[in-house]
Amino acid sequence: NPGEIPGNGIDDDGNGKKDDIHGWNFVKNTPVMDAAKHGTHVAGIAGAQGNNQIGVSGVAWDTNLMVLDVFGGERFADDKNISNAIYYAVDNGAKVINLSLGSRNKVDPQLYLDNVEGYKKAFQYAYENDVFIAIASGNEGDEWDDRNKWDSVGNFDLYTSTPAVFSQLFGNIASVGSSNAQNFKSSYSNYGQSISISAPGGDGGSVMVSEDEFGFKQYVSTPETLILSTVPVGTGTVGDGNYGYTAGTSMASPVIAGMAGLIRAQNASISAPETLAILRAGAIQNSRLNSGVNQNYQANLYYSLQLAQNWQGPDSLTGIGQEIAPVLNLSSLT
Repeated sequence: NPGEIPGNGIDDDGNGKKDDIHGWNFVKNTPVMDAAKHGTHVAGIAGAQGNNQIGVSGVAWDTNLMVLDVFGGERFADDKNISNAIYYAVDNGAKVINLSLGSRNKVDPQLYLDNVEGYKKAFQYAYENDVFIAIASGNEGDEWDDRNKWDSVGNFDLYTSTPAVFSQLFGNIASVGSSNAQNFKSSYSNYGQSISISAPGGDGGSVMVSEDEFGFKQYVSTPETLILSTVPVGTGTVGDGNYGYTAGTSMASPVIAGMAGLIRAQNASISAPETLAILRAGAIQNSRLNSGVNQNYQANLYYSLQLAQNWQGPDSLTGIGQEIAPVLNLSSLT
């Protein structure tokens, strides 16, 4: 935040927060962040600096990150803090927001959207101010959760994952599912035709490496089928201890956020809903996802950036071979 002078205890830019150089901790009401492996890993996927011979490269590897802490070192986040963080991000110039967080509710999504305000006003504010939002769809789509939570808990069409469910209400929001190294749906990823798009999020670390003399598969545990990214300094297991592996739709969502940042950087006229349309129009239709995502859309940065670089307005999306022919209001893509 170039409007703040570090450490002088003054709200130099007049936004109501003192010394918010890099963002704000909404739990403790301070610019000091709590070191968190999950958030740091997510941030690195979206925007770790690239081409510098250090560690990993984020998807948008030359960007600015606004760090908004809504957990304060705890496992759960308060809805009010999340909403306040969205308002803050919009007011302070964010063009893309990533939310790698959420909870699962045993209620019909439409019933939820019709009766629960929740984050609705904050998301409406982001929509009105042309901010794109990527949200992790959730990690309950595996057999263990079906047995131990409730049957089909991971079905995004039957049950509510908040706040990702708001992708069904706003055209500037993408709910993101996860694919694995073989381009199948990650074993844990929530699924359904209401999920906007899929991106790499990694999967379990046990992979087949050979067969024994009787034809039985031999497995080893390896982190290399997960996602490698940044972690708080000295807490990792890779390289100099600043990097580590993990998996989840939380890892897939910042891939989409990074892509959205690159798309919007190509042409200032590309709106947030148009960004979502470009992401989906440039996606490949991957049958291996087995209807785990709307129209089996799997993100493809190359094709989406081609669309963004040649952007002439919504007419740019006509005739691109999508299963449903786009219309000028982009309703088939957002």
